[in-house]
Amino acid sequence: MREVIIESDYLVDVVPANVELAGAEVELASLEHRETRLRKAIAEVLTDYDYIFIDRPPSLGFLTLNAPTAAPPSSSPSSASSLLSRAWRS
Repeated sequence: MREVIIESDYLVDVVPANVELAGAEVELASLEHRETRLRKAIAEVLTDYDYIFIDRPPSLGFLTLNAPTAAPPSSSPSSASSLLSRAWRS
């Protein structure tokens, strides 16, 4: 994770998305523990930050499902779209 973090002059570090994320859904589909990949990646930098914001796409794919599982137990993910909310309740 550290190798993709971009430090800014505004006291906010960013890990930007890029076109390679388009293929991430396909790659994640065949991996074990695919729902926890983001949590494991964030774990190495978790103590470096007071807050970590995760912006996720409005879909039901593996990238979206990784966000709530990556959030530390004391945090609550942002409100999800109605489509995602219905999927979580099912």
